[in-house]
This record gives sequence, C-alpha cells and structure tokens, in this order.
Amino acid sequence: MKQFFFLLFVALLVACGSDKPAKVVDSVEVSTSEINFTDGAGSRSLYVTSTVDWTASMAPSDASSWLSLNVREGGKGKTTLSISVKANTGDARTAVVTVTAGEAYKTITVSQRKATSLTITTQKEFDFTTTGGTFSVSLQSDATVNVTMSDPWIKQMTGKATNNYTYKVEANDGFVRSGTVIFKTLGGSAADTVKISQAGYSPDDCYADREVVKLASATKGKGVDLVLMGDGFVIKDMVKGDSRYRRAMEQAMEHFFAIEPYKSNSDYFNVYMVAAISNQSGITHDPIGKMVDTRFKSKFDATDANSTRTECDYALVENYATSIPNIDPRKDLSVIVVFNSTKYAGTCSMASDGFSIAMCPMSTLYYPYDFRGLIQHEAGGHGFGRLADEYKTNATQTVPSSDITNARKWQGYGMYLNVDFTNDPTQVLWKDFIGVAKYPQVGLYQGGYYYGYGVWRAEQNNCMIDNIPYYNVYCRYLIAKRIMAIAGESYGIASFMAADNVPVWAGAPPVRSGNPVMPPLAPPVIME
Repeated sequence: MKQFFFLLFVALLVACGSDKPAKVVDSVEVSTSEINFTDGAGSRSLYVTSTVDWTASMAPSDASSWLSLNVREGGKGKTTLSISVKANTGDARTAVVTVTAGEAYKTITVSQRKATSLTITTQKEFDFTTTGGTFSVSLQSDATVNVTMSDPWIKQMTGKATNNYTYKVEANDGFVRSGTVIFKTLGGSAADTVKISQAGYSPDDCYADREVVKLASATKGKGVDLVLMGDGFVIKDMVKGDSRYRRAMEQAMEHFFAIEPYKSNSDYFNVYMVAAISNQSGITHDPIGKMVDTRFKSKFDATDANSTRTECDYALVENYATSIPNIDPRKDLSVIVVFNSTKYAGTCSMASDGFSIAMCPMSTLYYPYDFRGLIQHEAGGHGFGRLADEYKTNATQTVPSSDITNARKWQGYGMYLNVDFTNDPTQVLWKDFIGVAKYPQVGLYQGGYYYGYGVWRAEQNNCMIDNIPYYNVYCRYLIAKRIMAIAGESYGIASFMAADNVPVWAGAPPVRSGNPVMPPLAPPVIME
C-alpha cells in the first residue's frame, strides 16, 4: 500500500510539472559570413534573421575608423545590415562583425585589400587645333588598369599591354570642346586623369540650333509664309558672316522667286530661315550604304540607285517651323528642306490642310536637273502650287480608274488641279483659258499624271514635266490665286489675265549635249 501511494505521488508531480513551457533556444543567422572589398570605398548588405533581439559589434575596436554599420541592433525577425568601408590607402585590413542574440551569435569577417597605385608619368594636359592629332600617355600601376574616354572623338589606338597608350583626337568641325581620359585600377580607387582641349568655333559666332532669321518681309497683303531650313549641315556651316548654311537658304529663296508667278508676287511673302545643326555632314545613302547622323534623319532611297525618292522626319521639321513666332504650320505653310548633297533627287510631302515640306538637294547636275530645277519643281510646283506631275512615265498606258478616283479626291482639297480626265473643252478645268487670244498655246494635251492616255494638261510645256523655268498659264493662275487667298486679297481670272505677261514658252526642249535624261522625280507624299 505504501508503494502505491508513493507511485501516485510521483505521478501527480509529473503531471503538475508538464504545465511549465519548454525553454526556447536563442537563434540567429546571417546571410553571409564573409565579405571582401577592393581598396575603394564601398558598401554591402546582408540579412540578419533572429528569434530574439540582437546587437552587433566589431573587433578590433579601432576598425570603426574605416568600417561602419548602418544599425547596431535589431529585433526579432529579418533585418538588413549594411556594412560600409572607406577607401584604403594602406595595407590590407580585416575586421570581425559579431551579431549576438541572447546566447547565440554569428560572425562576419570583413576584409579589404591593400591600396593599389596608379601614376601617370608623362604629360597630363594636351591642347589641339581643329585639325586634331595624337598624344601618348605612360603610367605605372601595380594592378590591372581600366581606361575610360569621355567622348567618341578621342580614340585609343594602342595601349594596355605595357601601360603605354596612344590616342587620336579627331578633327573638330564644331564648337570648342574638351574631354578626358581616365585611368583607374580595376575594382580599385587609384586613378589619374589626362585632360584634352581642342580649338573650335565659338557659339557666339554661329547660328544656334532653331535660331530664326527673317530673310524677306511681306510688303503687301497679310503675308504668305515660306520657311527654309537645311539638313546635313554642321557647325562649321553656321558661322555668321560667311555661313554656308545661310548662303544655301538664300540660294533656294532666289530660285523659288526666279520663276513666274512667284517673281511678280514676291512682295506678298515673308521668308524665314530656321537654323538646324546636324552632328555629321551630308545625307544618308549618298552614296547608298553611307549612314549620316543628321538633324532631320533625311535620306535617299537605298533600294534603287536610280531612285529620286527622299524622306525626312516630317514631324520634327514641322516642330522646327514652330520656332518662328506666331507661325502655325497647319495654316498654309510651305517649308523647303535643303539637303546638304549634290545628288539629283527630290520629294514633296503635302498635307490636305495646306502644309508642305519640299525636300531639295543642292544638285550640281546640268540644266534642267540642277538645284534651281528641284526648287521650282518640288517647292514651287508641288509644295506651294499643289500641282500634279505631268510626267508620262507609263507613256503607252491609259490612266486607271483607281488613279482617277484618287486624283479627284485630292482635287477636292485644291491639289492636282493642273490635270483633268476629260477632253471636253467646255468642261475641262482650264476652259476659261481656251480660245483666249492672249493664250493661243492653251488647249488639250493628252498625257500627264504618269500616263500617256486618258489624262490631259493645258500646255505642251511645263516645269512639272521636265523642270524647265516655266509654269503653264493655268498653273500660274492656280499659284497666283493661292498667293492672293492667303494674303487676304480678292482675286479672279480677270485679275490674273490683266497682270500676267509671261510669254509663251518658246524654248526648245532642254539641250543636254549628250547628257542623259534623268529619271522623273518621285511622286509627292500626300497626307490628309
């Protein structure tokens, strides 16, 4: 019986003891136990995960002179601990960071390598003229060296293997400039710099990008705006007093007003030049395959060496036109973009609201494929005149009905009114000029709008056929009528006939002295 009561007593003691909680063992973990730094200043982060509050310390105690922690204590859970070191200017060094959580702890060994050295032993500053040149640099270092050139016009020619480097400074067609070559130990803090200065143009002496110059002011009417800008022209072309850019714009203006009816109505025009500076000179695909970094990304057709098609960034050209105060590109504005190229090509982008961009290279070909011919065909004919081409590129074919429908659509916007698809003299668009004694040459001439049959034009000769300096009478009327409409003056056929004194084109077809006939210029690009 005594044994029974003793066992019962023990059982009760055990049962009562089971109500006490078991002791929790302290725990702490770190995501890394070793961190290595180069000799440069730096920082690394790790995670501390603990079941209880924790503290961090470092040893030796003087490690705090070069090593620091973002926090010295934390709580239960996961905490980010950042360890930072200052740049090392001496020997390699090591410290131990201890994270203590109750009775548990973890250590992180932090090491930083000894300081690297790098010294340039040759000249550290160079001055160059606009023609450029070369320079050499020698240095001493006890580590691998990384080299950084600040600008692409500084090019490394030799170096690295022996710590003897040679560089080339390219010719400068732009503003005064400066650059650097920085030598730095790989992953280290030791560094040295070479400074390069190069002569160039002063910004004060050049037209600034988007700068506006008014070349002519209207003295009649409300003013008809014509904007000139160029592409592929670089800073050296912008020097005031002898600006190749301005000369090109003024030459384009002279060609534009050298033909009637622009010549007699030039007093109605405001003419503006907008400066546009490109990074490189020339135009892309002149020749095919050549890429040129220009302001408006202008380019020739790369698919066919005989193509005359051109294009540019139309939206950016329109944006540059807005540099002119009080100009609204969407109100009958004509823009000429002069390409810095002597290639024969050209295209006009025409919008239904009256905005146009005529792209005209400065062609040096023989007459009538010269710069003048391009300006008068693309800018005067298509751009402002809104005229159709009168080529017969498909001379044996009849114009398709789909092309007639398309032309009629654009005629509804006031375009392409110099061609018609009827040979009825009482219905054709220029009927008021047929039979007029002053204009015996006006009639119904079959062929135009790229076809030989089913389309008619008003005269045998026209700039819209072969770039001759002559618009037929109905084209002159359409151009003069638009000038007066924009200028805010009333105008009609009688007014035109009274003022028009252009003789009938008596010149023979362009004499080319054995020179080949050039391909037709590309059709306009039309946007609603």
